[in-house]
Amino acid sequence: MRMEVLRENEFNQLVWEAPYQLMTLRRFDVLDMTDELYQQEALFLADMVEKYKPYGILMDHRKFSYPIIPSLQEWLNKNIFPRLLASGFYKGAFLISADFFTQVSVEQTLSEKEGQKFSIRYFDDETTARQWLFA
Repeated sequence: MRMEVLRENEFNQLVWEAPYQLMTLRRFDVLDMTDELYQQEALFLADMVEKYKPYGILMDHRKFSYPIIPSLQEWLNKNIFPRLLASGFYKGAFLISADFFTQVSVEQTLSEKEGQKFSIRYFDDETTARQWLFA
């Protein structure tokens, strides 16, 4: 399988799997994430979605413990989600965070007006999430 690492740093890893038209974003548990850094990573993801136009995105949040505050949720809905939708992306599988507050904040973000335009499901194992993405 041909996989291309598009970005890897202390916050996350973004991988493009060309044969499947799948982008995988693995978030890491970091203590020094700031809203500004989160925004930079979200902007990079939007850039890559516009460039590669994935069929789906697998968002691995199992190790992620950064609650998305309401003002950042609003920023994502205004600045990132419209770009993702315009690129043709609409289907995302989320591997749920072990951190309750992080998981709730992700779900709240995606329940806003723009977030509701995506086909989103939450999973606790990667195999089932991938199967759903390609169903």
